[in-house]
Amino acid sequence: CSHRTNSDLPDARAFPQCSDAAKNAELDPVAILEAAHSDELRAIASDAWRLAGERDHIFGVPSFVFAGKLYWGQDRMHFVRSAVERKSS
Repeated sequence: CSHRTNSDLPDARAFPQCSDAAKNAELDPVAILEAAHSDELRAIASDAWRLAGERDHIFGVPSFVFAGKLYWGQDRMHFVRSAVERKSS
């Protein structure tokens, strides 16, 4: 198990949006950043990325799977929105 020192962790001031969101949710911004940079979360994210590639054929970001269809790329966001709107109505 590796342990990080305070100097290894990002400064909350470098992530003002995250800090503001944490404070608005009445959470500790430093604790949120520590958790976000933890080895545990890195392992979970790595496993999730591997699973997404295997199960949904995800190969890049941004990628969305909606109703069994893969949408990939920033320029495809309007297709995702249309699909969600059609399914919701």
